[in-house]
Amino acid sequence: MQVLDVGCGTFPYQPREGEAVVGVDFREYVKPTIVHDLNNFPYPLDDNMFDKVYASHVMEHLTDHIRFMEEIYRVSKSNAEIIIRVPHFSGRSAWCDPTHLRAYSYY
Repeated sequence: MQVLDVGCGTFPYQPREGEAVVGVDFREYVKPTIVHDLNNFPYPLDDNMFDKVYASHVMEHLTDHIRFMEEIYRVSKSNAEIIIRVPHFSGRSAWCDPTHLRAYSYY
């Protein structure tokens, strides 16, 4: 099973048995599989490549959420599992990081 860890950072996705992870991040020091700025489209990934996409606390840093979602759709296989985690607007962490461009609600 191919897993894409978008914005893998310093706390990357921990693979389960049978999973191979491709990490993408713009910071070389975190040693991602692919160094790429996620605000630059398209991503250097093939279409229909991943069975699972994991994006934890990356979307709030991006300038174009629609293009981000289109890229996730493009690189995901049909019926892929997509896991996106973002800070809730009422949480302390939503606004204490100056690199956060927006926060989210349940809606």
